[in-house]
Amino acid sequence: DGASSALPIPEGKVEIAYSVSDDVVVIGSSPEFVKHVLDTDAGNSLASDAGFKSAVGRVGDEATGLTYLDITGLRTLAESQMSGDELAKYKTDVQPYLEPFDAFAVTSEVGSDLDTTTTVITVK
Repeated sequence: DGASSALPIPEGKVEIAYSVSDDVVVIGSSPEFVKHVLDTDAGNSLASDAGFKSAVGRVGDEATGLTYLDITGLRTLAESQMSGDELAKYKTDVQPYLEPFDAFAVTSEVGSDLDTTTTVITVK
């Protein structure tokens, strides 16, 4: 279903915030977002999300880099911010083409002889 908990969405001015440790680097749009990421426990983490597990299972979890987008989650978030004519135009001109797409995952791996990249786009 996408998000496991609500993230704070900045309104107005965006303040870039970050935290760096030996284990994690977090860059976000507000100190509250960074705190939310740092306070996430294993049960509510992205790694526990079924959609994330499915997408990463298709591209492989042994990699030096990973990019994941919950397309359905991003789409529904964007839709919740629209209204009126903008929403009506979106529903006819854009939504039918985006709705089938569920997730996007890319892994990259640096090898001694060959670097590889694997990309998967899942559909419903």
